[in-house]
Amino acid sequence: MPLTKCAKPCNLAVCLTIPPSIVPSLNFHNSRGSSKGDALLQHLQVNEMTVAVDTTGFRNDTASAYYQSRRGNTRRAWHKSGFVVGTESQLIVGMRVGRGSGSDAKWFAPLRAQARRYVVRKGRSARLWLLADAGFDGRDVEWTNVVPPIRRGGRLRAWSRVLRAALVERAKASGLYGQRWRVETVISVIKRKFGDGVRSRGLRLARREVLAKGVVDNLHRSFFVVVCVWCVR
Repeated sequence: MPLTKCAKPCNLAVCLTIPPSIVPSLNFHNSRGSSKGDALLQHLQVNEMTVAVDTTGFRNDTASAYYQSRRGNTRRAWHKSGFVVGTESQLIVGMRVGRGSGSDAKWFAPLRAQARRYVVRKGRSARLWLLADAGFDGRDVEWTNVVPPIRRGGRLRAWSRVLRAALVERAKASGLYGQRWRVETVISVIKRKFGDGVRSRGLRLARREVLAKGVVDNLHRSFFVVVCVWCVR
């Protein structure tokens, strides 16, 4: 992709070479849906066979933990976010943002639906290896999803859960399940580069701010960046 130069010198400018057809699409469906960075993923022709899912929390303030402890305040609210990352490209192919803590199981089906748009297809069929931890175990998990089943009562009763347990063991033995670290790496990079908190006070804008972090991370991984440093004479 060709690189561009700044129109005029600046102290520190970052120039992204982005196709014009992609820039208008970097908005959002709604405050709970995924970003409309789909145009970017389609432009890059992202096709994944394995994706990893995980959730994390973003603080609704920017105060440090030390300041919070001095004030005697405790954080009571979080913005919970779910990410789907392709293990080959390490791009975010699905995002979802909510409020507060809770079970990860209800996040599984919406994130899986987003990931299926970027699956390698052979004819009409599409095979997707979806990796997640046991926190996502629930009714929406299919037996072909690589999600460790929780042994309630000490043993597995349903045949689908027994088959899924065997699938997980095979995935661990082959090293496939170990690819789940990629989504954890992406989440770590987002928090280190763009912060683990949100500045927006309104709930709707705060959710959009979290989604914007994911879109910017995809841009950061996808395009060349030209840094122009102006030297003072």
